[in-house]
Amino acid sequence: MGSAARRGIVAALGVMALAVGLSGAQTPTRDAPFPELDGARRWGPFMVDPGWTIDNIGYDGNVFLTPAGVPRETDWFIRTGPDVRAQIRFGRRMALTIKERFIYELYARNTSLNQTSNDFDGQFDLLLGPVLLTTKGRWTTTFGRPNSEIDERTRLDRITLEEKLRFFIGSRTDLSASASVERLRFNDPDFFFLVAPPGSSDTVRLSIESALNRDRKVYDVEWGWRPKGRTRIFLKYSVRRDDFISDELGRDVEEKRRTIGLEFAPSAFLSGRFEFGKSRLENLNAAFGYTPYDGTVSDTQLIYRPTGSTRLLADYERNVRFSTFDNNLYFRETLKGLRLESYIGGNWGVQFGGNVRNLDYPEKNTVTPPIGEFRRDKITDVFAGVLIRLPGGVNFSLRMGRRLRRSNVTYAEDDQTYFSTSSTYRF
Repeated sequence: MGSAARRGIVAALGVMALAVGLSGAQTPTRDAPFPELDGARRWGPFMVDPGWTIDNIGYDGNVFLTPAGVPRETDWFIRTGPDVRAQIRFGRRMALTIKERFIYELYARNTSLNQTSNDFDGQFDLLLGPVLLTTKGRWTTTFGRPNSEIDERTRLDRITLEEKLRFFIGSRTDLSASASVERLRFNDPDFFFLVAPPGSSDTVRLSIESALNRDRKVYDVEWGWRPKGRTRIFLKYSVRRDDFISDELGRDVEEKRRTIGLEFAPSAFLSGRFEFGKSRLENLNAAFGYTPYDGTVSDTQLIYRPTGSTRLLADYERNVRFSTFDNNLYFRETLKGLRLESYIGGNWGVQFGGNVRNLDYPEKNTVTPPIGEFRRDKITDVFAGVLIRLPGGVNFSLRMGRRLRRSNVTYAEDDQTYFSTSSTYRF
């Protein structure tokens, strides 16, 4: 089979994957068991890749995401901060990898929205013959956007500890098992909502902390096989349990998920990860009668590079998220996105694309109008812009876009016009 035919088959597989959905980091192999830091340089015993990222210098036409007919605030803002990756290896069998990113978000007029976020990730790998033992820890502090379910201006502190054991069975097959514990704590003193628990006629007023603060445990096993060195097929089974701090609404849940997927090497002309499967999520206290979720899930991000100067990025995600709306335990979110980036000449290019999110809620409204209906939201985001390469390893992006949210719950509707710039500088 010729190379053109092989490329055509792989491209066709990519198109098939785009129709269903995924994302993820490169999976370790026996020959390359430790994370790789591209562009890192040696500082004594460390390999270090320091940088500074400007996520956004831009304009927001609706910073509080207020619905139509309500006066809106506009503002200029910046999101920026240091981004450092480092690694030290102890011989050929041990490695410690650290990633730290600190972000400042500052607004020109609406200073109440100023905040800092932090993302620290540490990983220790120990290779013992055919066995790779990985210990990971992560601490993140993030803020959401103001208003409306998935956009709340809420502080989330997340601490995660994970232990993973991976067996390399021959040169092509691996088997792994992992266990993790996670602590999720939300904080927003201004956010309260009303809910009528299933089977009750009384309306309860709850804070975001009472609704979503929880401890999570995840157990999973995964089998992987590489028919070729740059492609990996995997099967995964996971069990997740969320124990909510407040038992007032009986929200403790268990989710069992079975997925199959493909991974492509980051350097290949088709890269990324495709994962598709089935999920069953239900609350553990049957007396509350929440509607369970029993359906498909997908998490996909694929990048196709037809040439060295052009890439096509496609996203598809179908997942369930915990909800703070009315008496819903969760909402189902489906994301479809497509983006094209192409350089014209060596130093500048164009980008354009968009995505659509659909949010579907399983319980009929009992507190928020329209009473007796199921809430349905649709969020569209389209954009266009330019890409610029500057001397010294600086990549620069300018983008203009519009985000529009439509819902049968009137207060949830909003629209937002934005202008953003971003850049990354590696020292």
